Amino acid sequence: MSQQKWCNCCEQLKPVTEFSLNRRDGYQTYCKDCNRAYRQTGRFPFVSPR
Repeated sequence: MSQQKWCNCCEQLKPVTEFSLNRRDGYQTYCKDCNRAYRQTGRFPFVSPR
């Protein structure tokens, strides 16, 4: 069974292979797609301003 993780940006449950690695818990908070969109536009695509 593959492990899954919740993306806090697009609010979807995705396989851990969709997340980059980090030192804290092993995986980034946002998925690769959301991180890619952030690097291209300077903001996260699905997070609404509070």
